[in-house]
Amino acid sequence: MSQAIGAFQEDLKLMGKADIVTGMTFSEFGRRIKSNDSSGTDHGSAAPVLFFGAALNTGRGTVEGTPNPVSGMIGTSANLPQTATVNDQVPMQHDFRQIYATIMQDWLCMTEVQ
Repeated sequence: MSQAIGAFQEDLKLMGKADIVTGMTFSEFGRRIKSNDSSGTDHGSAAPVLFFGAALNTGRGTVEGTPNPVSGMIGTSANLPQTATVNDQVPMQHDFRQIYATIMQDWLCMTEVQ
Protein backbone atom coordinates (compact mmCIF):
# COMPACT_ATOMS: atom_id res chain seq x y z
CA MET A 1 0.00 0.00 0.00
CA SER A 2 2.83 2.40 0.79
CA GLN A 3 4.28 2.00 -2.72
CA ALA A 4 0.88 2.69 -4.31
CA ILE A 5 0.31 5.76 -2.14
CA GLY A 6 3.86 6.96 -2.85
CA ALA A 7 3.34 6.58 -6.62
CA PHE A 8 -0.02 8.35 -6.39
CA GLN A 9 1.51 11.23 -4.43
CA GLU A 10 4.38 11.51 -6.92
CA ASP A 11 1.89 11.69 -9.81
CA LEU A 12 -0.05 14.43 -8.02
CA LYS A 13 3.17 16.34 -7.45
CA LEU A 14 4.12 16.09 -11.14
CA MET A 15 0.64 17.36 -12.10
CA GLY A 16 0.87 20.27 -9.64
CA LYS A 17 -2.14 18.97 -7.70
CA ALA A 18 -0.47 17.67 -4.52
CA ASP A 19 -1.66 20.60 -2.39
CA ILE A 20 -5.33 20.15 -3.27
CA VAL A 21 -5.76 16.37 -2.94
CA THR A 22 -6.04 14.37 0.25
CA GLY A 23 -6.31 10.60 0.21
CA MET A 24 -7.94 8.33 2.75
CA THR A 25 -7.91 4.59 3.31
CA PHE A 26 -10.61 2.86 5.31
CA SER A 27 -11.49 -0.77 5.87
CA GLU A 28 -15.11 -1.60 6.58
CA PHE A 29 -14.05 -4.19 9.13
CA GLY A 30 -11.34 -4.48 11.72
CA ARG A 31 -9.72 -7.53 13.20
CA ARG A 32 -9.85 -9.01 16.67
CA ILE A 33 -6.84 -9.14 18.95
CA LYS A 34 -6.27 -12.90 19.15
CA SER A 35 -6.29 -15.69 16.57
CA ASN A 36 -9.25 -18.05 16.48
CA ASP A 37 -9.14 -21.87 16.25
CA SER A 38 -8.34 -21.74 12.52
CA SER A 39 -5.30 -19.49 13.17
CA GLY A 40 -7.04 -16.47 11.72
CA THR A 41 -8.69 -13.44 13.24
CA ASP A 42 -12.38 -12.74 13.08
CA HIS A 43 -13.87 -9.43 12.03
CA GLY A 44 -13.59 -6.84 14.76
CA SER A 45 -15.06 -3.50 15.69
CA ALA A 46 -12.12 -1.17 15.03
CA ALA A 47 -9.77 -0.60 12.09
CA PRO A 48 -7.22 2.09 11.23
CA VAL A 49 -8.09 5.01 8.99
CA LEU A 50 -5.17 6.56 7.15
CA PHE A 51 -5.10 10.00 5.56
CA PHE A 52 -2.31 11.13 3.29
CA GLY A 53 -1.41 14.16 1.25
CA ALA A 54 0.67 17.31 1.19
CA ALA A 55 -2.18 19.50 2.42
CA LEU A 56 -2.57 17.74 5.76
CA ASN A 57 -1.58 19.71 8.84
CA THR A 58 0.80 17.10 10.26
CA GLY A 59 4.07 18.91 10.76
CA ARG A 60 6.19 18.53 13.89
CA GLY A 61 5.00 21.85 15.32
CA THR A 62 1.39 20.68 15.15
CA VAL A 63 1.93 17.58 17.28
CA GLU A 64 4.62 18.62 19.77
CA GLY A 65 3.25 18.61 23.30
CA THR A 66 0.26 16.45 22.40
CA PRO A 67 -0.41 13.04 24.02
CA ASN A 68 0.86 11.31 20.86
CA PRO A 69 3.69 13.36 19.39
CA VAL A 70 3.99 11.31 16.21
CA SER A 71 3.68 13.52 13.17
CA GLY A 72 0.30 12.90 11.59
CA MET A 73 -1.08 10.55 14.24
CA ILE A 74 -4.40 11.30 15.85
CA GLY A 75 -5.73 8.97 18.51
CA THR A 76 -3.94 6.72 20.91
CA SER A 77 -2.41 3.29 20.66
CA ALA A 78 -4.85 0.69 21.89
CA ASN A 79 -4.31 -0.68 25.38
CA LEU A 80 -4.50 -4.41 24.64
CA PRO A 81 -5.02 -6.87 27.50
CA GLN A 82 -2.15 -9.25 28.23
CA THR A 83 -4.59 -12.16 28.41
CA ALA A 84 -6.79 -11.37 25.41
CA THR A 85 -9.34 -13.94 24.29
CA VAL A 86 -10.76 -14.53 20.81
CA ASN A 87 -13.77 -12.42 21.83
CA ASP A 88 -11.79 -9.33 22.88
CA GLN A 89 -12.00 -6.36 20.54
CA VAL A 90 -9.69 -3.45 19.81
CA PRO A 91 -11.65 -0.48 21.16
CA MET A 92 -12.93 1.99 18.55
CA GLN A 93 -11.77 5.57 19.16
CA HIS A 94 -13.52 7.45 16.35
CA ASP A 95 -16.82 6.59 14.69
CA PHE A 96 -16.25 6.26 10.94
CA ARG A 97 -19.48 8.19 10.28
CA GLN A 98 -18.08 11.20 12.13
CA ILE A 99 -14.82 10.92 10.19
CA TYR A 100 -16.72 10.96 6.89
CA ALA A 101 -18.90 13.85 8.07
CA THR A 102 -15.84 15.87 9.08
CA ILE A 103 -14.15 15.26 5.71
CA MET A 104 -17.28 16.23 3.81
CA GLN A 105 -17.79 19.42 5.84
CA ASP A 106 -14.21 20.57 6.42
CA TRP A 107 -12.45 19.39 3.24
CA LEU A 108 -15.21 19.23 0.64
CA CYS A 109 -17.07 22.28 2.09
CA MET A 110 -20.43 20.52 2.19
CA THR A 111 -23.06 21.69 4.64
CA GLU A 112 -24.72 19.56 7.26
CA VAL A 113 -28.26 18.47 6.39
CA GLN A 114 -30.75 19.14 9.16
